[in-house]
Formats: sequence, C-alpha cells, structure tokens
Amino acid sequence: MSSHAGGPRLSLVERYERLKVIVDISKRLSPNLDLQGLLRKIASTVRQALDTDAVAVSVLDSEETHLQIYAVDFPDSRGVVTEGQLIPVEGTLIGDILKTGVTSRRWRCIAKRQTHRCDEC
Repeated sequence: MSSHAGGPRLSLVERYERLKVIVDISKRLSPNLDLQGLLRKIASTVRQALDTDAVAVSVLDSEETHLQIYAVDFPDSRGVVTEGQLIPVEGTLIGDILKTGVTSRRWRCIAKRQTHRCDEC
C-alpha cells in the first residue's frame, strides 16, 4: 500500500463506499430543506448520540430577552417544552450560562435539589 500525504491511499472500492455515504447524507438532507425539519432531525440525532432524555434547539431573539425553541426531541415531555415556546433569559439557568458561559453554584444547588444555602447561592 502506498502512502499519500502521510497516510495510506484508499482503494477504488473504499473511495466508492465513502462517496456512497456522502450521497446518502445528501439525499436525507435534501428533502429537509425546511429549517424546522432539519432542526428536528438534528435534535433527535444529538439526543440519541448523547443518550439524554431531551434536546432542544433554540435561538436567542434580537432583543436578547428570550430564547425561542425551534425544535424539541423529548419523547416523555407531555407538553412541558414545546416548539415555538419562548423561554425568558433573565433569572434562568440558560440566561446565566449565556451571560457567563458557566453555570453558577446557585443553579447547581437547585439542580441537585439541595436545600442548604451556600455562600454563593
């Protein structure tokens, strides 16, 4: 096997198989040119890949006061989170993360359902 740019050269069959994968991905995305459908597929794929209960794709509005949920993959939600829903930024975990880039200790305490109040809470 000869090398090309530091790695092994792909055989014709290997190149063909890789191209088939690219064509398959293109075919799956082409019918979903609508943003909503594409975001739903992304949310579903991410939820399954990360093995989480839920994934939501949201966008910050122009005033930066709310996030609008564009796609949700949350099979057991029972309507708790819905597409189109507006989530306030101020005073919420996601708002703190958007402002600081990290969760505050207060939110970690709430998430763990701790009843104590630490110095930072």
